[in-house]
This record gives sequence, C-alpha cells and structure tokens, in this order.
Amino acid sequence: MNKHELEEGRTIVLSDGRKLGFIERGDPEEKVVFYLHGWPCSRFEMLLIELFANIKGVRMIAIDRPGIGLSDFKKKRTILDLADDIIELADFLEIDKFSILGLSGGAPYAHGCAFKIPDRLNSVGVVSGLCPFHIAKKHIPGAQGFILKLARFTPWIMGPMLNLMFARLLKSENQEKAKKKMKVILAENLPEPDKKLYDKPGYFDATWKDLQEAFINGSKGAKRDVNLYVRDWGFELRDIPEEVKFFLWHGEMDEDTPIGVGKAVSQEITHSVSKFYPNEGHMSTLLNNFQEIISTLVNG
Repeated sequence: MNKHELEEGRTIVLSDGRKLGFIERGDPEEKVVFYLHGWPCSRFEMLLIELFANIKGVRMIAIDRPGIGLSDFKKKRTILDLADDIIELADFLEIDKFSILGLSGGAPYAHGCAFKIPDRLNSVGVVSGLCPFHIAKKHIPGAQGFILKLARFTPWIMGPMLNLMFARLLKSENQEKAKKKMKVILAENLPEPDKKLYDKPGYFDATWKDLQEAFINGSKGAKRDVNLYVRDWGFELRDIPEEVKFFLWHGEMDEDTPIGVGKAVSQEITHSVSKFYPNEGHMSTLLNNFQEIISTLVNG
C-alpha cells in the first residue's frame, strides 16, 4: 500500500463491476472492525476519530457506501445489500471473522449485517444509531425528524434539498466563506458536548473534508441512504439472531437521534448490551469514549 492509499483510501472492484472505496487505520495484525459512517458522511469520518483517539489494538476499515466517495453508485440497493459488499471486501483482504461498528446513519447497515451475515461476525455495535421509521417518528423531532418525514412522504424532494443544504456550499468557489457558513449551520443548536468538539483543532477542517468526499459524486448516494432509512429495511430488529454479540451506546443529550431511540432499539434487540451516557451528545458519544467502545466491541 503506498502513502496516498494509506492516507486517502483505495478501492477494489466487486463482482458486479462496481468499485468499493475504503480506508484503513490501526494495526493490521489485530482484530478487524468494519466502520460504517454516519449520514451524510464518508470514509473520511475516520479522520475525525483520529483527532480524538490513538487507534490501537484494532484494525479499522471504514468503507464508502455506494455513490459516496470512492464507491460507485448502485441502483435499487437496499439496506441488506451492503452486507454483501462487506463480505466481498473481507474475502479480498483475507479476513474471516470481523466486527461491525455503525455510527448514526451507519447503524441501519450494521443492523443489516447482524441479521444477514451472523456467521462472519464477532460482534456488532451501534453508536448514536438511527432506527426504523416506525420508531423514529415517535422520538425524533426538529430538523432531523422533518428530513425523515420528507424522505418518507415526498422522496423526490431529497435530491434538490441535499444540493441546497450541502452540495452547493461544498463546491463553492469561495471555500473560506462557505466553510464559515457551514460551520454555523452544523454547530447551531447543538447540545454542549457536541458543541465542544468544534474547539478541537482541526475538527471542523476534518468535518469539511468528510462532507466534501460524501458529495464528490453529487447527492445520489446520500439521497439513496435517507430514502432507505424510512422504508422497510427488509428485516425486523427483533429478528437479529441471539448468537450475535450486540452492543449499543447512546448519549442522553443526543438531539439528532434522541435517547428514546436508543432505548427503543435496546428493547427490540433484547440480547443487546446497552450503555447510555448522561453527559454525551451525538458525535461526542463516539469520540469521547472511543477506546472504551472499541475495547468492548472486540473483547466483550
């Protein structure tokens, strides 16, 4: 692997001819965790983790979902389809058993892996995880709830809305002005634990790079994600096999996916081991507790 691939990521060609992009960090000789990024993000979410944690004792592989970053778009993909892509990547890298960690909008795909490929898994974890729409509509208010309802009832509007919210700013000729505006948008109305993250040197620059990569191919990948979140996932959470070690972490100050979501998911997956942090928000739950989360996931 050359330096550019180490820093920026690389691709493999899947059996259907699509490219799948991914980036690796940590120790190649340790247990493997496939990391499933949030929404609307990319494999570069790993750069945010690196700001807060020394990734050691684990081999982390973050992938771009289809249509995002280095990964080609896939028409008519489903939540469960990503498990097949992960299996192909694992086989290519000669990895037999592995764990899955999904953050926020990556959680539905982590649940899908737990349901579809239990024989390949050591464990599955979700942090600040999104849930099926029938649960989400009861617990997610405000802007996030509004976006989910739009995706559910007027899915055609998501492309123009994502271009307005993200793509236009990210591709602006005046990058400094655009970055300042995006920072205000993202930091507005955050709970204190999440707001404090922006004080970390390099945090917003890494966030900006992550978002730019998410929309480098346009908004189709992010649009497909959110439209899938609000449809039937193809399985029920309660049907995730008990043989799968399942962990859940959620901040009680989370306003993107409120604590009611985490508790409802914990009740659906009755064998899950859940931890709720009273003083954490959405991203802060992962970034401030990364070592504990990873240690539990690979050793629990």
